[in-house]
Amino acid sequence: MNTDWYKSYPIPTIPKTPLVHTFHDKRIETRVFTHKSLTKVGANALDNEGLEWLGDRILKTFLGILLFKNDPSLSEGAYTEVMGALENNEFFAHLSDIYGLSDKLLVGANTSFACIKKSIIVLGGLFEAYVGGVYLDKVATSDEATALHYMIEWLTPVFEPYLASYKALHTDIKLATGLAKMEVAGTSPIMTKVKDYILLQKWPELEITTTQLTTNLSDSNGGVLVNPWRADLYINGKTYRAVEQKKRNAITSAYKKAWEALTGESA
Repeated sequence: MNTDWYKSYPIPTIPKTPLVHTFHDKRIETRVFTHKSLTKVGANALDNEGLEWLGDRILKTFLGILLFKNDPSLSEGAYTEVMGALENNEFFAHLSDIYGLSDKLLVGANTSFACIKKSIIVLGGLFEAYVGGVYLDKVATSDEATALHYMIEWLTPVFEPYLASYKALHTDIKLATGLAKMEVAGTSPIMTKVKDYILLQKWPELEITTTQLTTNLSDSNGGVLVNPWRADLYINGKTYRAVEQKKRNAITSAYKKAWEALTGESA
C-alpha cells in the first residue's frame, strides 16, 4: 500500500473545513511563518521551531482522543499503527501544501525558497507550528480551556475524513484477535531524511521495489530467514539493497544503507 494514501482523498469535497484562522496577534502569525533561516543565531525564539514543538504536542493529544473516540475497542498496537498514518511529516506537509501555508513561509535571503517549499521536514513542521500558533492566539483572547476546546472543534472536521479514508483504502488490513491492525502506516524518519537529501541534491525521485524470496537465507547472527523480503532502493543510478524477514524492516534497512553511503553519517 502506498504510504501516500492521503493523496487519494479529494480534499475539495470536505465541506466547510478551511484550515484558516484569523490571527488577533499578528506577532504570533509572523512567528508561525518564519523559518529559522531568516533569524539570527542566538535570537530570542523569533522563528517557528518553538511553535512547531507546541503544535506537535497538541496534535498528539488531539489525535489520540480522535482515534479512541472513533473506535474505543482497538488494541494499543492498532492505535499506534493508525496514529502513524495521521501523525507524520509527509502527511503534515501535504496539509501545509493543500491549504496554502507554504506560500506564506518566510525564509532567509541565502535560502532557496523553491527547495524549502518542497522539503517534507520544513512543511511538516510548518503545519505543526501553525497549530501551535493558533492555540496561543486563542489563549491570548480567552483561556486555556476555551482554546483547547476550539482546537478540537477546529481540527476534527479536517482529520476525520482522512481517518475514514485511510481505513477505507487499506484493503490489506489484517485481523488480529478481531482487531484491525494496519500493515503499513506512515513514513519512518530515515525515509524522510533520505527523500529530503535527494531533493536538496536535485536528483530524480527515488524508486523502491520489494520482492519476497522463495529461498531461505542465513542472517548475520547465524539464524535462518524463511522466505525473507528484499528491498531495492534506486537513487541517482545506484542501488541500495537489504534483505530482512519482514518487508517493512527490509525497506527501512535499505534506506539506512543509502543514508550512510550518501552522507557518511550513521542512520
